[in-house]
Amino acid sequence: MLVAGLCPECGARGVGQEGYSVALVGYSSPPGHDHDDNCMKKRYRCPTGHEWAVGLRRRCPVQDCDWVGRPTCFCHPGEKVDEWP
Repeated sequence: MLVAGLCPECGARGVGQEGYSVALVGYSSPPGHDHDDNCMKKRYRCPTGHEWAVGLRRRCPVQDCDWVGRPTCFCHPGEKVDEWP
C-alpha cells in the first residue's frame, strides 16, 4: 500500500518538490460550483533520491455540495489523498 508521504521503495519520509502539475481535460459544473476532476499531482523525493507522485482528490468548495473526484487515476499509483502530505 502506498502511503502518501513515505517513499514506496525504502519507506523514508519524502519532501514535496516545488509546484504541482494538473491534467487539462474539460469538465462542466453546475453554476457556481467547481467539479473539476483533472488530476493534480505533486512529486516527492526521499533522502536517498527515490521519486514518486501523489495525487490530490479534488472537492467542490461550495458548502453543502458533497461532490468529490475519483479516488484513483491512471497517471500515478495508489489512491489520491485529501491533502498534501
